[in-house]
Amino acid sequence: MTNAVHNRRASAAGIHAPTPSSFGRGRAVDRWLRGAVLAGLSVFIVFAGRSPVVAAQVPSRLHSVTPYDAARAEALTGSLTLVGSESMAGAARAWARAFQDFHPKVEVSVVAGTAADGMAALNSGTAQIALMAREPTYPEIEPMEVAKGYRPTAVSVGVDAVTLFVPEANDLAGLNLRQLEALLAGEQRCESALPRPRSWAELGVQGPLAERPIVMLGLPAEYAASRLLGQRVLCAGAMPAPTRVLPDQAALVAQLRVTPEAIGFASRGAMVPGLRAVPLTVGRPGGFLLPTDGNILHGRYPLYQEQFLVVDKSPAAALAPVLREFMKMVLSVTGQRMVQQSGLVPLLPVMADKQRRRLELD
Repeated sequence: MTNAVHNRRASAAGIHAPTPSSFGRGRAVDRWLRGAVLAGLSVFIVFAGRSPVVAAQVPSRLHSVTPYDAARAEALTGSLTLVGSESMAGAARAWARAFQDFHPKVEVSVVAGTAADGMAALNSGTAQIALMAREPTYPEIEPMEVAKGYRPTAVSVGVDAVTLFVPEANDLAGLNLRQLEALLAGEQRCESALPRPRSWAELGVQGPLAERPIVMLGLPAEYAASRLLGQRVLCAGAMPAPTRVLPDQAALVAQLRVTPEAIGFASRGAMVPGLRAVPLTVGRPGGFLLPTDGNILHGRYPLYQEQFLVVDKSPAAALAPVLREFMKMVLSVTGQRMVQQSGLVPLLPVMADKQRRRLELD
């Protein structure tokens, strides 16, 4: 067995080999999750286990996150542009509306696309913030390092999970990662990969759907969700090969709602009425797991991914006033409530404080 296949299988079993950070600072999400558990998350897990997958609950732990006090800020004028991952657009638009309410003379624009779009806009100066559903790669941070002598700063603002969705009428009980691999793999398959299932009956579905062919919907390869599936489910270097690729998450969930025999992957926050999340298992005791806040933060749900805002922060200077205040709001209880309400998992207070210190906001 090759190292690549071994690492992928180890990951499927919940054993995650260390992955070098593109920033060289060890900010891998596994370390973040361990910190979350050590910080006393168990009080919140009671809530998460009983809640819908994307319930707009505000856990009590958010109350100890630093509040945002707009009255203490100087009168602000100017503009901000945020560009990047579509999975973060819901939270970003909520931040933009709230910030403009606090500071009416500031205009905030949000452009949804991909993480690569965000880094390109940050490097060109057309955006002040890149929305990243993954860490930037070195080729994405190199332009700023070459031009300015320092790297951009990536600040964690929450955690998302790649989620498999089906129409509510589909009675699929769940998938293990080998079955998911079989659904997603194209010509580049592991030797041990299962054959791709052709009908829903092969996955245990009964009733009218049983003999219908499976339609696997996916997102373009540049989406962070596609990259994550390639890294954690497929053989090294492989990318998902769905039956049909949709241009964005909105198109994917819309197609799912009108295609009874379809299954598709997207951000957890893409949930809409008429769909349900498919539980996954990695072979641990306890069976299938939904992407609840608790399962994500404890590392039990296998397809989690940290979410970042990336900014141009010179080591020798403070952030510009408008950008500084915006980041203060995002990392406050106000901003973190919006993270949670958008379907992402908010930061623990200790982690929010750590990100504030990295930007020298206090």
